[in-house]
Amino acid sequence: MPHMTPAETVFAELGIRPLARDLKLDPKTVFRWSEGDGLVPSKYHVKLLKLAKKRGRILTTDDLVMGRTVR
Repeated sequence: MPHMTPAETVFAELGIRPLARDLKLDPKTVFRWSEGDGLVPSKYHVKLLKLAKKRGRILTTDDLVMGRTVR
C-alpha cells in the first residue's frame, strides 16, 4: 500500500499555505518539510495537533512521526 510521509500527511489535512499562515512561516519553509525524509520538526507537533482539532481534521501523533498508509 502507498505510504505518505509525516509532511505529506500534514499537508493533506491542513494544506501548505493555510498551515504556513497559521504558523507564521514562509510557505517555502513549510514545503521543505517534504524534502528528504519528509519529517515534520517536532517543535511544531503540538501546534499542528491543536490546529487540526480546531479545523475538525484528523491528525494524530502517529501521523506526525510515522506518516499514514493510504488505503
